[in-house]
Amino acid sequence: MFGKSNGAEAAAKGPDPARVTVSTISATMSLKGDMDGEGDVVLEGSFDGAIRCRKLTVAESGILEGAVNAQEVTVSGVVKGEVTAKIVRLRATATVDGNVRHEVLEVEAGAKVEGHYSRDVQKAVVTPKSDLPKEEPPRGPKADGDKTGIEKSVALSAAKADTKASGSKRSVSS
Repeated sequence: MFGKSNGAEAAAKGPDPARVTVSTISATMSLKGDMDGEGDVVLEGSFDGAIRCRKLTVAESGILEGAVNAQEVTVSGVVKGEVTAKIVRLRATATVDGNVRHEVLEVEAGAKVEGHYSRDVQKAVVTPKSDLPKEEPPRGPKADGDKTGIEKSVALSAAKADTKASGSKRSVSS
């Protein structure tokens, strides 16, 4: 009645960029495991494991021991592991012990990196789960009547040229 949509429609569209959730691991928290989501993560405490998210911010007090895979990563604290992101920002207080794969890299004076930078566009782009292509079953050979718009145009053009050359009229089905 007031513009509500059912849950199935909202889930099919994916997360609303204006309403992306932010999960904060506070400075007094220490977690182990893997984190996988489409929201944003702010790490103020310590995390031991892999993180895949839309945007990760490692605060000055934050420590990540593991790999991160995100669209955007900003590090002010410590990361011990591989960083893979489209955009990587290393603040002056950042310490990274591992390789950094990126498309765009911003490094402030004072940031420390023990590892290699690589501008590897293909491996740096993260695909959210909702954007992954759905597998379709293989299609068999097309039937003659199953022509695409281009195939119909080509067939029609060929028939017209043939008609002009022979001087007779023929019907063409599409």
